Amino acid sequence: MIRWLLLMMLFGFAGIVNGQSVLTDSLRQVLTSLPPSGSSVKDDTLRVSVLCELGKLQAKDDTAIRLFQQALTLSQKRNWERGQMWATCWLGFYKARRGAYYQAMAFLFDALRLAEKLRDGRYMGLSMRYLGDRYHHFEDYPKALYYYQKARPFLKQAGEQRIYLVCLNNIGLSYFQQRNYAVAIRFFNQCLLENKPPAYFEDVAGYCFLNLSASYRETEDYTKAILYLNRFEKLRQKHPDDIAWSRNEMATVLMRQANFRAALRYAQEAYALRQSALRVTKMKITNNLWQIYQELGAYRQSLYYYQEYEKLQEQDVRDMQKKQIDALRVRYENERHKAYITLQRSVIRQKELQRNGLATGLALVLLLTFTLYYTNWLLKRKKKQVEEQKLDLEVMQQALASSNESLSELNQTLEERVRQRTRELTRANEELIRKNREISEAFYRGQSQERRRVASELHDTLGGTLAALKWQLESIDSEHLSPPEQRVYGNLLANLESAYTEVRLISHNMMPEELEKAGLAGALQKLVDDLNRTRRLSFVFLTNCEDERFERSIEIELYSIGLELVNNVLKHARATEAVLKLHRLPVALTLEISDNGVGMPSREPSHRGMGMNNIKSRVERIHGRLDTQTEAGQGTRLAITVPLFTPIPLNANSSP
Repeated sequence: MIRWLLLMMLFGFAGIVNGQSVLTDSLRQVLTSLPPSGSSVKDDTLRVSVLCELGKLQAKDDTAIRLFQQALTLSQKRNWERGQMWATCWLGFYKARRGAYYQAMAFLFDALRLAEKLRDGRYMGLSMRYLGDRYHHFEDYPKALYYYQKARPFLKQAGEQRIYLVCLNNIGLSYFQQRNYAVAIRFFNQCLLENKPPAYFEDVAGYCFLNLSASYRETEDYTKAILYLNRFEKLRQKHPDDIAWSRNEMATVLMRQANFRAALRYAQEAYALRQSALRVTKMKITNNLWQIYQELGAYRQSLYYYQEYEKLQEQDVRDMQKKQIDALRVRYENERHKAYITLQRSVIRQKELQRNGLATGLALVLLLTFTLYYTNWLLKRKKKQVEEQKLDLEVMQQALASSNESLSELNQTLEERVRQRTRELTRANEELIRKNREISEAFYRGQSQERRRVASELHDTLGGTLAALKWQLESIDSEHLSPPEQRVYGNLLANLESAYTEVRLISHNMMPEELEKAGLAGALQKLVDDLNRTRRLSFVFLTNCEDERFERSIEIELYSIGLELVNNVLKHARATEAVLKLHRLPVALTLEISDNGVGMPSREPSHRGMGMNNIKSRVERIHGRLDTQTEAGQGTRLAITVPLFTPIPLNANSSP
């Protein structure tokens, strides 16, 4: 009771002083005054509370995560669900800030489950709000809206005014990302309306001003867009990063109005403040500068800022990839460590049971030995009392039979416990296999997002550059060139046109929309249709599974293999006809390509170059088999057979 009063007094004192350092020192004093962990339930629950409050005050995310992990471990040891709810909720928040998004979502779902079980409205609202942030990050805006809307009443009722207002702002952002600007503007205005004294939050108001400006810019109401930018800059004039962002947004609005000279002035002002800006702000600024200089015809300056933008973007991608890889590695190591601990505990329990069984058997043997010795002693002592000795002997025989029966029952119980533990180990192993499959699915989902991003960059950036070069060459008057120069000029135009076509084909085939919407069969059909329109080689596509979807890993790998096989036919086969076949078997899926070309060399497939090695590696990743039939002058047939799990219907809703 005294320690609880001490904690309340310290919290109250810290609130009066209103200093974060004072509160941190007070909490550390309370933590130091507590006895070692494991002393009592009361002290351990108080330790969990102090660890959670101390974690929320840390400036470094790694330190906060370490404190919350200690609180979670101690709560689990004491089986205290409220402490587990606190720790898992804030672990989810801080893990997301460190880039471990999938691990963060696992913690947040645990926190939501515990909050619903304990009927804790505050942590239900916090968990659902942070889950909404994660789905917003993954661009799953319908799910993000679902959790934001569910979190609103709980946050408001719990008095979490700032988090409630940020939730309103994020709902508006979700509608903005879906281009529903009218609804987005309504939520931004509602956030401004409810953000009023005495609990007025300047940073939240600034977010709303910026988002309103962007919404009016997209609806081409540039007057209001500039008005809200000026209001934001006036509100946040003491923050250099915010001023840099505001000036760059003003440059974006002026670019939309084709006023590139004025836009250049604002973008240069933003660039001058870049040292104090975040990386995302620097990327926005350099992106605007290279586009403005390109529109003004200053190609050297445009190239300089484009290269700077590319460096920032590459660094951002590397940092994100490192965070995702670190998160997956930590998650895998944690799961493996848990499985190892469970196995070791099982072995220890089995040894304890064996020792207990041996001790019981030894005790029974000693008891039996003593009984026999005592009986023999009685027989020697009472030789004359034959009848009494017989009676005593019958009693001892009954006792011996009862002991044997008890020993038999004990052995049966021990065997049943061993069988039960074996079943538990089997279930644990199946759970580990399932989680490994989920990690693999997350990897392929991330791979799909990266392929889409690279395809977009190829199409928008490299394709745009090639198109611009082609337009500039076409503006040259070739009539004034000499015949040799005209031939060079014609060859250069033809090569640029070919390169532009190849870039578009590569960017589309890296991750076509048909693979996401219509599945593997639809994507391959679209590939064959495009090839038949642009190539002299005639392709035929056959399939018996138009309406089926398969695992994401199988679809991505088989589509990539199909692209490589088609590319090999186009480059090397010298064929006039080719057949691409996707065939669904009861327990397998077969992808086959055949042509009437010149065939393949007689050496082993593993020595036929990087293309075949890539195909072989992809086939091994999905546990498939590669069969090759070829003969010089008789064409080539390659077939990949992949074992299947249960197929997914075409109209099934996918969940991340």
